[in-house]
Amino acid sequence: MKIIILFSFFYSFSGYCYFQELYQGFKNSKDIALAKTDAKLLTTSAELKESQYAWDFTVSLNDSDSFVESLRSFNSQRTKSRTMLMGVSKDTFDFGTFGVSYQETLYDISSWESSALSSFSLEELLESKYAINYQYEILNDYKKIDQKIIATEKSVATIQDQLSKEQLSFDFFSTYLLVKQSIVNYQVHLENLKLSKLRFDNVKRRVKDSLSKKIDLYQAESAYIEQESLVESVRLSIEESKKQLESVIGRKIPQEILKKLNWPKAFDYKTPEAIESKKLSVLRLQNRLAKLQSQQAKESNSHSFSIGGEYSKNSFDEDQTESRNDLFENKFEDRRIFIAYKIPIGTRKSSLLETRQKLTELKASLAEKIEEESLKDRLNFLTQGMEKNSKLYNAAKKKERLLLLAAKEGRTLYKRGQRSLDDILRLEESLVSASLDKYQRLYNLESAQAEVAYLSGHILDYLELYKD
Repeated sequence: MKIIILFSFFYSFSGYCYFQELYQGFKNSKDIALAKTDAKLLTTSAELKESQYAWDFTVSLNDSDSFVESLRSFNSQRTKSRTMLMGVSKDTFDFGTFGVSYQETLYDISSWESSALSSFSLEELLESKYAINYQYEILNDYKKIDQKIIATEKSVATIQDQLSKEQLSFDFFSTYLLVKQSIVNYQVHLENLKLSKLRFDNVKRRVKDSLSKKIDLYQAESAYIEQESLVESVRLSIEESKKQLESVIGRKIPQEILKKLNWPKAFDYKTPEAIESKKLSVLRLQNRLAKLQSQQAKESNSHSFSIGGEYSKNSFDEDQTESRNDLFENKFEDRRIFIAYKIPIGTRKSSLLETRQKLTELKASLAEKIEEESLKDRLNFLTQGMEKNSKLYNAAKKKERLLLLAAKEGRTLYKRGQRSLDDILRLEESLVSASLDKYQRLYNLESAQAEVAYLSGHILDYLELYKD
């Protein structure tokens, strides 16, 4: 996991405050910011696609010098012209394409030899024209499907953002639990080292007073040296785990935490019954998206039937102001209606598109079903594991308490010469093993809790409530 910088960190070592301060800082981390950026990119991509249906404003300029043969006397003369056009248009998902434009063309007729427009005496005249046009597709649903695709892509981006945050938060908590387990294991071995030192010193005195044999001294010293090596080994292991968490929080963890952090009991959390798996939600949306994209690809190569029309008016005048004023008052107008029908020729492309559509839908459907079954099986496994580890934790805790009493009683009996040093060493080894087993059960239990919360879509709620 990348280095994450906390914006706030407090040297509070009570279990609840310590984890919560780490977690609150983690929520402002660079990894979370990166996940938000990725989600914004997905949303922006969908919005960019949607923007093609926004209003368009067009401005164009055109210079022309034309001298071609034509049936119309106007076009048979050498004519220079300059045209400026402004217009707005709007393409919609459901209601077709609408446009309005205004155009002015300045004609230079100074090169005319004769003119059908003999009423014009000047060498320049202005044509003003406006037009309204509309087109609607009847058969093809390409644009309507496009609207559904864009909405689905936005939903995918939103849920993907949530899923990324949940995944990062779950990974953070898993790292924290590893550090926590390493610390409590270290505390167990450290406590046992202190007992080993006391036992060694006690046996040394007893040998000096001729109350114990030298073999007991050798055993006690050997056990102390072995425990000393084990504590150092565990300390190095905990440094590895600490480095993982330090890479997450972006700073050094004070050594005091080795003594302050504890794990008195399992966190009491009841996972809500509702399963809101973000991963499954993404797969379902991707399944829907695959179907829509296949349908759209098929529509792009399908029959289309569109109708449309255009209405325009124009006016000519040597006076440019008059030309503009007459535009809305004169009777010169143009009405046009059109229909267009497209028939694709050949069936191979349609057949391939249909085959691809079926395969894509099948793949997405299978991925969704596999995830559903996998999620169900994993949740069942984790739930059973939680029940099992809860019982084993209680058993280990009871065993630890009994062995603690037995070890205390054994040391008393050893002083009286009623128990051998081997008996004491075995009891203390069993006590350490029971303590480590207790913490392993706690780790297994809380790891399973967190994974259940993650898979069911409640990990953020879990971490907000979590207490050591």
